[in-house]
Amino acid sequence: MKKSFLAWPLAWCLAVGLGLAQDVPETNAESAPTAKDEADGPVNPGDQQGLAREEMWRAPTEAEWNLPVLIPFERTFEDAVAVSQATGKPIMACINMDGEIASEHYAGVRYRQPEVAALFEPYVCVIASVYRHTPRDHDANGERVLCPRFGSVTCGEHIAMEPILYDKYLDEARVSPRHVVIELDGSESLDVYYANDTAAVFDVIIESAKGRPAPKLEPYWDLPITNRTGFASSANRAALEQAFRTGTVEVRRTLLQKSIETSKAGGPEQHELWRLALKSKNAELARLAVQGIATSDRTESIDLVLATLQDLEFIEDRAVMVQTLERIGANSERARTLVASFRGLDQDSKVVDQAATRKVLDVAPEALHAKAVDQLSTLEKERNAGGATYGAEPVSAAQAALQRATAGMELTRSVNADPRFVPLYLEDVARDLELARPLLETEAAWSWSLTDIAYDLSLTAGPVGVQAAEARALALVPTLPPAALQQGGAVVRDVLAAFMRARQRAITTAVSAKKDWPADWMADVKDTWAAIQGAPNTSAWDCIQHQDFLRYMGAFAEANAVLEAAVARFPLDPYVHDRLRSVLIWTKDLAAIDGLEGRYDQLVSAYPDEPTMRWYAGYAARMAAEIRRRQQKGSEAVATYDRAIALFTASAEGAASSSVSANFEIGLCLAGQARLALEAGNLELAVAKLQESFEVGPDAAGTVDGLNVTAIMTATTLLNRLEETAPLKATLRAELDALRAYNPRLFDLPEFERNSAGQPAVGFGGRRFSGPR
Repeated sequence: MKKSFLAWPLAWCLAVGLGLAQDVPETNAESAPTAKDEADGPVNPGDQQGLAREEMWRAPTEAEWNLPVLIPFERTFEDAVAVSQATGKPIMACINMDGEIASEHYAGVRYRQPEVAALFEPYVCVIASVYRHTPRDHDANGERVLCPRFGSVTCGEHIAMEPILYDKYLDEARVSPRHVVIELDGSESLDVYYANDTAAVFDVIIESAKGRPAPKLEPYWDLPITNRTGFASSANRAALEQAFRTGTVEVRRTLLQKSIETSKAGGPEQHELWRLALKSKNAELARLAVQGIATSDRTESIDLVLATLQDLEFIEDRAVMVQTLERIGANSERARTLVASFRGLDQDSKVVDQAATRKVLDVAPEALHAKAVDQLSTLEKERNAGGATYGAEPVSAAQAALQRATAGMELTRSVNADPRFVPLYLEDVARDLELARPLLETEAAWSWSLTDIAYDLSLTAGPVGVQAAEARALALVPTLPPAALQQGGAVVRDVLAAFMRARQRAITTAVSAKKDWPADWMADVKDTWAAIQGAPNTSAWDCIQHQDFLRYMGAFAEANAVLEAAVARFPLDPYVHDRLRSVLIWTKDLAAIDGLEGRYDQLVSAYPDEPTMRWYAGYAARMAAEIRRRQQKGSEAVATYDRAIALFTASAEGAASSSVSANFEIGLCLAGQARLALEAGNLELAVAKLQESFEVGPDAAGTVDGLNVTAIMTATTLLNRLEETAPLKATLRAELDALRAYNPRLFDLPEFERNSAGQPAVGFGGRRFSGPR
C-alpha cells in the first residue's frame, strides 16, 4: 500500500496521546483561532510542540455542531465508483471516530467550513465511521434520518462503508482520522493519517488535486425528473425522493414505474423511493414498490426486503419477498439462510406437536410441585414396605426406581424447590437411574433416557457437557412416542429445550460455515418454543436467547413477539430490559407513546411500587439523552438527563440496595450535562456540573458514555478553555486532584486512546451497570 509522507512516526502519536492525562498548557476559551487559522490550521508543526492536543484539535462548540456539513458524501461505495467513472473525479474516502479528539475536530469544525468543503470539491467523497448517531436510518414514514455528524448519509450507510474501505484499501490499521484518495482504476494514490495538524492534511489534498483533467458533469441535470432514475449520485437520488414527496400521484406512479424499468435493465436500484412508496398509505404505490423490490438480485437489497416483510398486508406479497430472497440467494449465503428461515416459520414441525405438548406443559408450578412431592412420598413408602404398584398393576423394581428418579428430577427443577435440598435430590436421582438401567433393554428405554438427559443437563458444567446432553436430546426427541407427553413437567420440558438448542446450534453452525440447511430445522425450533414457552421453569434468559436467535435469523416480527411475552412475564429482569431498550431504539421514535421514553412511562405506571422499574426507566432516559446529544439537540438532552436523574433518585430512595448503581448513573448524567454546557460555552455551569458529578458518582468519572466521552475528558477540555488565573480553573484542578487521590485508575485512558498513548490495553477504573445493584 502506498503511504504519503504524512504517516508520522509513532513517537509523535504517543506524545499527543499522553497529553490527555497530563497537566499541559491551556488556552483561553475566547482566544479562538483567526479566520486564516480556521481555514489553514496551525501554521507549522514545529511551532506547536508545546501545545496541548485541545489546542491543536479544539473541541467543536454547540454552535459549530449545529452548522450543516458542507461536504456531500455518497451513500454507498458502489454509487461513489459510478459517479467517479461518470465524472472523472477520484474518490476521497474519509474515516472518522467518535470521541477521538482530531476526528471530533474534523466532524464538528472542518467538514462544516465552506473553505474546507471547497478543498474536497475535486473528489467524490465517502465517509466511514462505525458509530451510530441516530437510533435508526428511517422514520415511521420511510423518510431517511440523516446522520447529524456527517450530514448527507444515514448512520447505517457510513457504518456499512467502514468494512468495505478497510477490506479494500486500509490494511489492518484502524486509524482515525484518515483521508485516502482512490483513483479511477481503483488504485490508492494518497493515504493521510497520523498528521499533526489540519494544514498538513489539507496541503496534501490540494496538491493531489492539481493537474487533473476538469471533471465532467453527470449527464442528467437537463433531463425531466422522471427520466433520472438511472443515475446513482447522492444529489440525484435526493432530488428523486423530493420529487416523490411533493409530486402528484401521477408523478409518483411514473417515478416508481421508471425505477422498476431501470432496475430490470441492470441500472441503480432506487431503494429509498420504494421505501417511501411502501409507507405512503397508497395501496397502488405500495404494490408498485413491492414489484420494484422484487426485481432486485443484489445483496444490498436484503435489508430492504426484511424491512418490507414486517410491513406487508398481503400474504401473496410475503411470498413474493421470500422469492426475491431466493433469487438473491444465487449470490448470497445470507439470503439463502433467510429463505430457509422464513420457509421453516411458515410450516409445521414433523417432530413436535406444539399444541398437544403445550397443553401438557402449561401447568401451574404449585400443582407440579405438589404432584411431584406426593408421587415421591408414595413411592418411598412403597419401597420401604417392600414393593411398588402402579395403579392396580405391580411394577418391577427398575420401573419403580425410574418413577422415583423422575419425581426427584421434577422436585429438583421445580421453581418452588428449596435450593438446600437440590443436591440431595440429585444424589437420589443418580442412584435410582442406576437401579433403573435394565429398562434400557426394553421398549420403554425412551423413558429412562428422558430422565437421564434431564439429569445430565442439571449437572453439566461448561459448553462441552451441555452440548453432549443436547446431542442426546436431538437424537431422542424425534423417536418419542405420544405416551412421552403423559410424563409432562420439567423433565420433558428440559429435554425439549435441549432439542431446540441443538437445532439452533446446527442452524447457526451451518450459517457460519456458509452451508445450506433444511427449513424443517426452523420449523422444529418454532414449534418446540411454542410448546415450552409457558412452562413454569422456562426462564427469562431462555426467552432472551430465543429472541436473539430469531433476530439473528431475520425473523424480527417473531422475535419482537417473544420479547413482549418476556416483558409481561419477567417485568424486572435486566436481560429483558436490555433487549427491550435495544428494540425500542431501533424501531420506534424516542418520544412516541410506544417509543423508548413513552414505553417506560407506561411500565413505571404499571409497576408504581417497584423502585427497580424506575431504575430501568432512568437508564432508558439516559440513553435517550445521549441520542439527543448525537442529534445536536442540546436543550432536549439536558431536560432528558434531568428526567433520568429524577428517576434514579426515586429508585435509590425506594430501595437502598440500588443506591450505588443509581449514583453511578447520576454521575454519568451530570457529566453529560457538563459536556453540553461546555459545548454551549457556559463554562461556569460546566464546572458546576462536573463538581456535582464527582461528588455524587465519582466511580463514573472514568467511564465512557454513549458518545465515547468521559467526565475526565470533559474536565481536561474545560481546563484548556479557562484562563490560567480564573478561579474556576483552580476549582476544577482541585476537584481533579481529589479524584486522583480517590482512585488514580479513573484517569486511565479509554481503550481507543490507550494503544496510541503507549498504555497497556487493560481495564480502567470506571464501571458500567446493566441493572440496579
